Amino acid sequence: MDTSVVQVLEGRLTTLRQNLPSNYYVIHLAAVFGDLDVVDDNRCAGLQYLSKLEEFSNAFATTVAREEALRILKIRLLQKLSRYTGISKARQNKCFYHVMVPCNSDELAELMITQLCLGREHSLAAWPGMARRLAGGPVSLGRPALRPVSQSSRFLGVRSVGGCVSEMTDVVEKTPGGTTFIRPLRDVTSEEIATALHLENVEHYALLPELKIGRSPCLHACEASKTGSLQQMSSDFLKKFIEDGFKGTVPTVLGISSKVHASTGGARCPVCDLFSDCVDLKISEFTPSNSEGISGLVALLNL
Repeated sequence: MDTSVVQVLEGRLTTLRQNLPSNYYVIHLAAVFGDLDVVDDNRCAGLQYLSKLEEFSNAFATTVAREEALRILKIRLLQKLSRYTGISKARQNKCFYHVMVPCNSDELAELMITQLCLGREHSLAAWPGMARRLAGGPVSLGRPALRPVSQSSRFLGVRSVGGCVSEMTDVVEKTPGGTTFIRPLRDVTSEEIATALHLENVEHYALLPELKIGRSPCLHACEASKTGSLQQMSSDFLKKFIEDGFKGTVPTVLGISSKVHASTGGARCPVCDLFSDCVDLKISEFTPSNSEGISGLVALLNL
């Protein structure tokens, strides 16, 4: 939320632009709450919606819920941006939007552990009435009863907000909305990135300072590192194994995540895009511009 961070990023981007001419767009997460209007002028778009983002963030009772909600917003913003910029590939008279994201193996392993912890024994997309809750419709105020699709998905908690664990950590993730996320750095660690930046003498071009010292930039975390949360615990958990010499921990975690799949069939959840037989087909897709949907998301993650 700190605009001073935006100013620092704009300054670094100016240096990068001089040495690597291209089109660069700086977009704040708050832009997801309004119409996109981005230009290649080195200025951050979406700051006028910052108050809406702060109000949205403050509505969550815990850091864990807040970080997870902001992660979902980031996915929605990337999907929105892909359509705005026209990053598409035509095939059979249809447009498929492709977005390349800089997630490395450390980040994805942290995400995988966090999502499994969030989904364990209370898999979000398997809760009856989840879609109605997200859409602001009438539901029981009591805690929903668990309704797993299968024993395996119940144990692994594969249904979590934002997508299936295996898809969220794969090299290529095709979303039902038509946007495909590509992660070319999936098998590259933060330490390897830092080493490459140093050997190539391009450290001063890195927009994120964490990359220079081999740390994983948790792109969806805004306060987890300061106040502590499940996301931060997942990061520290993996970091401890790596520091103790267990270098194969991250590849092992990602290998496991590739084997965790959600079942298909039925309607799709308006938030996580997974198939679920408990989702009402008449519920419209969740969007940040839907105030009732936002209220439902806040209520769900605050449980």
